[in-house]
Amino acid sequence: MATISAARSTLVLTLGLVAGCALKGDVRKVQLQVEALQADLAKSDAARAAERDTILAAVRLLQQALATSRRISSDAWRYAHRAAGVQQQLTNLQELAGVSQQRITELRSRIESRAQQRILEFRRQEARRWGLRQPRRTRSRSDVRYLAATVPPWQPRDGRLGCGVPARLSHP
Repeated sequence: MATISAARSTLVLTLGLVAGCALKGDVRKVQLQVEALQADLAKSDAARAAERDTILAAVRLLQQALATSRRISSDAWRYAHRAAGVQQQLTNLQELAGVSQQRITELRSRIESRAQQRILEFRRQEARRWGLRQPRRTRSRSDVRYLAATVPPWQPRDGRLGCGVPARLSHP
């Protein structure tokens, strides 16, 4: 830039001298104007260089931010994909646990019913062994009221006679 400005100034100076109408003061004015223009050009060149450096630094920062953003996005996708896999495994485990819990409940109910059957069978065997009679049916409330009404008033209602022998009532 400086060489172009110097060439211009010499060209203007040469034209002025060739024309023969330029005075020494005029030449000096032209030289001062050329120097002022050169100074302005140097300032604007420095300002443009500073702006260019600032823009380049901003572009570098932007590229770094984009690279970081891509990396974070990629990591987030990977973690979301892994989380979905873990969620699926957890769902599978819950389903298996539910099936296992259901199976445990079924087995527990079977065991309890078998235990009840064994207890009843044991009681029947013991009753046969001791010659006790199993009740044929349960008595309704009306049957109990009828039996209570048939107990004479002098006999205690708790089923004992005055001599300490329990009263046995036969069912009609």
